[in-house]
Formats: sequence, C-alpha cells, structure tokens
Amino acid sequence: MAADGQGLGVGRFAVQAVSEEARRRGNDRITVLWERHPHGPEGFYLRLGFRPTGEELFGEVVGELVLPPGNSPGPSAADG
Repeated sequence: MAADGQGLGVGRFAVQAVSEEARRRGNDRITVLWERHPHGPEGFYLRLGFRPTGEELFGEVVGELVLPPGNSPGPSAADG
C-alpha cells in the first residue's frame, strides 16, 4: 500500500475480506509474503495475527494467519 493510503483501514479490510472468503471455502489459514525493511509491512501483519513460519520465498518472509474455527471473520477492526 502506498504511504499516503496507509492508516485508513483499507489493508485491514482487505485481510478481513480474504480471511472470510478463505474460511467460507473451508481453509483454516492464509499466508502472505513480506520484505523485511524499516518501512515494510511486517508490523501491520504481526498486529493482525500473522506469524512468520520460519520459511522464506523469493527472499521474503512467509507469514501465516491461522483462522479461527467456525464463521468468525478473522482479524477485526479492533485488532492492532
């Protein structure tokens, strides 16, 4: 997300929507990749509950969010 679009809740909304759809399709986790650098998205993903898996792909961190069971939508606006 471009710097001028950060902090508006768009990224959180996108993660929540993807989480809901993944759960609806029967998935129990979602994964993302991020670069580690001072102004990167790592803090954002960690606040939403993603955790590094210990793997790297294309030189980027692989992060995983385990989705709660049932119809719970994943990260909420109150998270992070």
